[in-house]
Amino acid sequence: GGHNGLISLIDELSGDFDRLRIGIGRPGREELGQDYASYVLANFTSLEAPLVDKTIELAAEAAAIWTFRDLAAAQRKVNVKPKKEEKQSKEKAEESTEESIE
Repeated sequence: GGHNGLISLIDELSGDFDRLRIGIGRPGREELGQDYASYVLANFTSLEAPLVDKTIELAAEAAAIWTFRDLAAAQRKVNVKPKKEEKQSKEKAEESTEESIE
C-alpha cells in the first residue's frame, strides 16, 4: 500500500511496523482501460460481494489472533492457499464474468 495516509504513517514510524493488508486483486480485462484509482474505488460486483464479507470476517479474526497471540499465528491463519474447491469456484465465477462481457 502507498496511499497518502499510509505514506504519512510510514514517514512517522520509519517504515518499521507490522500491518494487516487486504488486497482487491488485479484489474480484469474489462477494467484494463480505466486508471488504477478508478478500479480500486469502484463498487464490488455481485460476484465479488460474498468474497468481501468472507474477507472482512477473516481479517477481523486475524486481528484478534494478532492482538491476543502474535503476528506469526495470525499470518498462519490467513496466508493459506485456497482449497481446491474454493479455487475452482472462483475460476468458474471469473469465467462467467468473462462470458457475460463478450
